[in-house]
Amino acid sequence: MKAFVTPVVTEKVRSFDEASKREMSAFLDSLATLTPIQLEGVRRRSAVLDKDKNIFSVRQHLLHIFYSIGEMEGEPYFLVLDVASAMPGAATPVKNPDPRINPNLNPYVNTSLNPYVNSRLNPFVKSALNPYVNSTLNPYVNSSLNPFVNSRLNPFVNTALNPLVNTSVNPAVNRAVNPFLNPHFQGFRFYDLNLFPQGFAIQAGDDVFLRFDSNLNFHGIGVRNPIGGYVLFDPDSTWIGYLIPDQQGGYLNFDLKAGWCGLVTV
Repeated sequence: MKAFVTPVVTEKVRSFDEASKREMSAFLDSLATLTPIQLEGVRRRSAVLDKDKNIFSVRQHLLHIFYSIGEMEGEPYFLVLDVASAMPGAATPVKNPDPRINPNLNPYVNTSLNPYVNSRLNPFVKSALNPYVNSTLNPYVNSSLNPFVNSRLNPFVNTALNPLVNTSVNPAVNRAVNPFLNPHFQGFRFYDLNLFPQGFAIQAGDDVFLRFDSNLNFHGIGVRNPIGGYVLFDPDSTWIGYLIPDQQGGYLNFDLKAGWCGLVTV
């Protein structure tokens, strides 16, 4: 069967001790000749992390391997999502920021992130989160959040925020801020309610991020508000929505009608 590894795995294995590297190499080599019966044996001794998405973890001597299995063009494949070594000096596990892989970030698995279940994250229920009730969150009332009024936040006035002028914040030029080229990208990742990627954002100051779509096109800015969330604006500085902190390091995305429309992992 075909075997693949994610960029996260490739990067982590480089820092493993030699014994763990040999163990990982031998494991990947063994997958090429794995029979259906042997694959079933691996599955039987694996822990199920997400049954619907076929995500499992298995102990393999020195290694703890997180994987998924499926079919591509009629052939089975084995995808290694993450790996940790029990040997001293091995790389520590990296939290995967993808909610399709990391169940802790999936609001349909970890329902404490779901505003329909956890009303403390729902601006319809908790008025302190609603910018039409809590005016400190409303850029039409709190002008310090409004790039039309506060020129420091306006990319057409403050060129440090303009990726066409400041190439250090342009992911098409600076690979360090491009999540498709930098495996250590530390920015914001946007997903819709189906958990499909909807672009990313990079910090451009203590209280501003720049948002880009998956094609690296500038998609607008986010301005930090008094509750630690962000007010979202399109490239023309029109208010389009807001982010509410999910109390676990990420954010929930809402439109101007307080409709939940996505999530953001960091």
